[in-house]
Amino acid sequence: MDKKNAVSVRIFGSEYTIAGTESKEYIKKVCSAVNDRMLAISSGPSLTPLRTAVLCAVNMCDDYYKSEEKIKSFGGDV
Repeated sequence: MDKKNAVSVRIFGSEYTIAGTESKEYIKKVCSAVNDRMLAISSGPSLTPLRTAVLCAVNMCDDYYKSEEKIKSFGGDV
């Protein structure tokens, strides 16, 4: 069984403990990317933290699918 790593991170002003089998550095890197994206999206006061998180998820999923299609266009397997 893989060892779980737990890391305390701050995302969009709130503290979270994230656990996973990836390295602590990787978990921090992923959380930092989410925080950065949420901060970039939250341009106005009309966006609640929940709406910001949903828009962040939609944007990141869009990035994922576009990357997947790009890999496929080069003949790669995803």
